[in-house]
Amino acid sequence: MDTAGIISAMPVKPDWLVLDHYVLDEWWEGALRPCAHRIFVIDDLVDRVHDCDLLLG
Repeated sequence: MDTAGIISAMPVKPDWLVLDHYVLDEWWEGALRPCAHRIFVIDDLVDRVHDCDLLLG
């Protein structure tokens, strides 16, 4: 996954990873969970399951 590689190359682990996308779901978020301390998802449709610490729907 390119995103995980880019985040992992950063000198420090991000406190938050903020996601706002109509296709991303718990699988993608779970794959990125090791890359950030917390995950914040914005989902105005709230039509799928997420693996996040904070959800704004």
